[in-house]
Amino acid sequence: MLADGRPNGQASSVERNDDGGTFLTFSAELGSPRPDRALVGEVFLDGQLAWRPFELEVDGVVRSVAHEDGVELEIEGVPALHGVTVRRLLASGLVPGGKRELAVLRVGLDEPPRRLQVRYTWLGGSRFRYEVPADHEASWLQVRPKTGVVVSLEDAAELSS
Repeated sequence: MLADGRPNGQASSVERNDDGGTFLTFSAELGSPRPDRALVGEVFLDGQLAWRPFELEVDGVVRSVAHEDGVELEIEGVPALHGVTVRRLLASGLVPGGKRELAVLRVGLDEPPRRLQVRYTWLGGSRFRYEVPADHEASWLQVRPKTGVVVSLEDAAELSS
């Protein structure tokens, strides 16, 4: 939700339980100073919060995204998915001060989805550090650990080697 370290739009999401899992419905308007991109979709998460294939609409064009086993999901403009990943990491035993490296499928607005290796570090409380070492990318996340609600996302965290 940031471009060059500045706010780049707004996003919203809603979760509802149904069919033995959770539907995460999301929308975002991206662009600065005025939004010029729109994104909407819905992802079904099973009882362990693993995602299923889904469709994503970007600027009125529908794209299908195929499921990949063992891979977390990220969609540009949808910070709520970081919260889903944090909940899955905590359920698998991540503790404050702990780090976990995992594969993600990052879905951008224009380019095809790509697989990345990322690292989540739980700094304590609601603070997490998110890194993509290969891209020299790092962000600070504030996520409520019990609910997975993403309170804030800040770019330009220092990247240590």
